[in-house]
Amino acid sequence: MRGTIMRAWLTSSVCSLCVLAAGAARADNFEPVGSVWVVTIGGYVVAKPDYIGSDDYEAAFKPIFNIHREGSKEYLDLPDDAGGFAIIDRGGFRFGPAFGFRDARDRGDNRDLRGLNEVDFTVELGVFAEYWPTENFRTRAELLQGLNGHEGFVANFSADAVLLRGPWTFTAGPRLTTVSDDFNDAYFSINAGQSAASGLPQYEADGGLYSAGVTVSASYQYSERLAIKAYAEYDRLVGDAADNPLVDERGSEDQFAIGVGASYRFKIER
Repeated sequence: MRGTIMRAWLTSSVCSLCVLAAGAARADNFEPVGSVWVVTIGGYVVAKPDYIGSDDYEAAFKPIFNIHREGSKEYLDLPDDAGGFAIIDRGGFRFGPAFGFRDARDRGDNRDLRGLNEVDFTVELGVFAEYWPTENFRTRAELLQGLNGHEGFVANFSADAVLLRGPWTFTAGPRLTTVSDDFNDAYFSINAGQSAASGLPQYEADGGLYSAGVTVSASYQYSERLAIKAYAEYDRLVGDAADNPLVDERGSEDQFAIGVGASYRFKIER
């Protein structure tokens, strides 16, 4: 029953975003199509949990990619935003396709995972919508479907206060994530065979509220093309993502990440 309710809620969320976008389109909210695109690429070196729910940490690379039309407002590109670009961009409202990636979970990554399910590297596709009620405050929602790997549905919600000081941009705000049954099942369910191999009790994980947390970031525009960036985030796993035996007995509900990096932007003319 809980899974059915969750799927219905996620479906209604997708429909709501689409209706909002359609309404914006009918209101002539499309920006004129420019001939020049500004592309930003780069990456962060990140310290993050070894696997979802781990209390061990590893170094990893997190890519930066953003694209917008020259002359349009340059919006935030935060490290925990899904990638994407706006097809509707008007009056502080943006809507468009979104994509994300999630690292594979291999039993060889950490001894805590011995005997448990492996999850392939996952490509997530979906949509995003964001709204700026003021110049210094952003709200954003992302709805993403895993095409392989966990094959689950993820809904991310965020709000950020934005402070601009010369070449500096500072942000801070809360995060909330909900997931489908398939997502939590891939990472946290333990069947009889896995229980015998891992020494952990059997567990069936359902979807629902997944995590709540906060992200802060700082960016310094060193030159017209080059920016230096840093961020820190904290997420508290909740629901079945926190109550499962893997996290409860071998990991931690508290998930931290910190990263430093740089980005470079250039123009492409069609």
